[in-house]
Amino acid sequence: MKQLAIVLCMLMVCGCHGRNEAKPADVSDTPREAVEKGAPSVENSWGPEDYAAFAGYLSKLTRDSYPRFNSTRSKALFMKLVDSVEQPIFASNEVPFNRRMELALQMIDGANTALKTYCAAHNSGIDYSTELMYLQGLVLSVTRQFLVLVDEFIPTIDPNDGKYEVRMQGLRQLKRGIAEELSGAIVSMQETKAYSDSQRLILAKYLAREATAILHHLDQDARQELEGKVKEMKSVEKDNGIRELLSVITDKFEQNTTGDAQATK
Repeated sequence: MKQLAIVLCMLMVCGCHGRNEAKPADVSDTPREAVEKGAPSVENSWGPEDYAAFAGYLSKLTRDSYPRFNSTRSKALFMKLVDSVEQPIFASNEVPFNRRMELALQMIDGANTALKTYCAAHNSGIDYSTELMYLQGLVLSVTRQFLVLVDEFIPTIDPNDGKYEVRMQGLRQLKRGIAEELSGAIVSMQETKAYSDSQRLILAKYLAREATAILHHLDQDARQELEGKVKEMKSVEKDNGIRELLSVITDKFEQNTTGDAQATK
């Protein structure tokens, strides 16, 4: 399946670094101004197409004018972006599978483009550290929903199909991409000089919420490597709230390991 072969490129979390102390003047758009430039309305429910529209809207802005979490002008738009992630259509059998896959890839692309766009601006010296925590979490949430479609697709793969090996290679690439995505989120949480405890807590909550649905799609070696990173981080974490969430995440790693062991009996 062609989509599975290319989705790896959409799942890569970019590296953002450094805490930028400078707080530029808020020149972001209000929701009404944003709509005039092509952004989806905060008054409507967002679908996958709206994430693509939001990514297009960002491309028209200067790096210092992206919607912000702490902005009286644009917070409503930014929070609409991260709060509209749940898309029941992905799990709806009333919509043809190929159409649902098309929409899921559109949403992945839009969410990942938003993350990369903010990341590039942050790395140029503009402080979007809080937004980046939310956006990394958004990508995790979109990935979790996309994997519902992957689970639906896998049983339909015919070993006798001439494209069988190509499709299996695509699935292997997908697993590696997901593992790198999770690893990137864990690395971000370790960057105490780049992000405050309250910012890291945002991403920790996403990881704790999304881990169970994502982990069982990874190979055992990848899970063990990620589990080791989380346990190492937990051993040196000073913030109580984050440490508690890391405990939740390690418990989910162990639950997945136990589930694998029972499945092989």
